[in-house]
Amino acid sequence: MTNERVLEKLEQQQKLYDEGAEMYNALEVAMKLVRADQLNEEKVMGQRIGFPALVEQLAEEASELAQAALKVARITRKENPTPVSIEEGARQLEEEYTDVIQCAIELGIEVNVDQIRAKQRRFLRRWEEFERGEE
Repeated sequence: MTNERVLEKLEQQQKLYDEGAEMYNALEVAMKLVRADQLNEEKVMGQRIGFPALVEQLAEEASELAQAALKVARITRKENPTPVSIEEGARQLEEEYTDVIQCAIELGIEVNVDQIRAKQRRFLRRWEEFERGEE
């Protein structure tokens, strides 16, 4: 996905949130995630560095993904200036997300659709309570 496309998606999502649209459907996203069999490549990292190092790498990449996500939030909120452009922030977010997915694929970790549905239900319940003033 190109940087422009990532930026466009981020802007579309922000617009939906700003307009008070319904929660983004995480199940749809989960179903589109790349699976190892779609890559037509062998799992090469784990064979070379081993399981413990691969789990460490996943933790490192997840941390970098968190930092990239925080940077994009900071850029879009415009409360704390940063020299990083939204395009660069979106590129970094996509890169770190891809790194996390690659590690997860190497480790054989799959998306748990039931867990996603349960989280959606919890979020919607909390949101409805918030809207009714029942926080």
